[in-house]
Amino acid sequence: MGSIKKILSSTLLLIILLLIFSAYWMFFKERSVPITSLHINAGVIFLLFSAWHIVNNKKALLHYLSSSKKSALPAMVLSGGLLLGVLSWVMPFNQILAIGGNARFQDQDFSKLFTPLKQGEGRKFQVNDLNTDASGVAITLSALVGDSYTLDMSMLLWVEDLDGNYIETIYSTRRFGKGLMKNPENRLENIYRQESVPHWIGQRQKALNLETIIPNDKNALPDAITGATPGSDFLINTKLINDKLRKFILKFEANQSYDWNEYYSQDRFLDDHVYSGTGEVGQPSIIYQTQIDLDNPEDFYVLLPIGHGHHSGQNSNIDPDLSNISTALIDFYRLIVEVGESK
Repeated sequence: MGSIKKILSSTLLLIILLLIFSAYWMFFKERSVPITSLHINAGVIFLLFSAWHIVNNKKALLHYLSSSKKSALPAMVLSGGLLLGVLSWVMPFNQILAIGGNARFQDQDFSKLFTPLKQGEGRKFQVNDLNTDASGVAITLSALVGDSYTLDMSMLLWVEDLDGNYIETIYSTRRFGKGLMKNPENRLENIYRQESVPHWIGQRQKALNLETIIPNDKNALPDAITGATPGSDFLINTKLINDKLRKFILKFEANQSYDWNEYYSQDRFLDDHVYSGTGEVGQPSIIYQTQIDLDNPEDFYVLLPIGHGHHSGQNSNIDPDLSNISTALIDFYRLIVEVGESK
């Protein structure tokens, strides 16, 4: 019996150390497949050995519980409070994920996250081939989506000159680009979503002098640049219509509905008729950017967040303060652009 207890105790200690290590690595470093697999398998083994430990020590445990009810109460309260806090998604539990996300991406060397494809290689991504008849440079957007990414996402990819003037859009999710955003109070009705991607809306409106600024059934974006919202990691293969561009800015704006957090809560802006009305809101859109020079090309370009849009689309400004953003910053673990001359 003594040897069994020693085996149980030493094994449980080792597994606890593995769980602590894998949890630390996933939270602060990287959610890689090997580390995630280690964490899950260690958890399963921990449960099995814990059950064995309980069975072999049930008399002692029952005696302890029956004679030390007051001593067990704090542990029960703490465990119950932890479970209730996580399920209720209240402070501070709703901020813990954001802390880990920020830690993983702070001072990240993005060049280590990407290896250009060799000839004949491919990635298991959902693929959209767009703007195939255009004659400009070919653009490939490679997106590795995060755990917080869902199909309630609006995404736009577009081009501006070096002065920040809108030139053309080269990708849009179909629901937004075709004006098919549903009214939460009446799913048979489409509504304007000015809060969805306000920076793109404003940039395009200013450049094209538009009256109807948001796509609808009479003002839809072309089929050539719209695609279904990807359900997982994806590749967008598209082209520029303007074949004269050599230096330009590539921008990507993304916004997910219902991704509330402590700051961008449902009762945050009660006097805002969009945010507190029929808008499918939450955290605001995130704007990403990279600059491309075709005369001095790089193997790949990283789209990095430069700020967020207005929470209800009241203006098209970029707010660089991301301190109140949490999960919206980890909707994408990686946004990589590859550029090649059009074939």
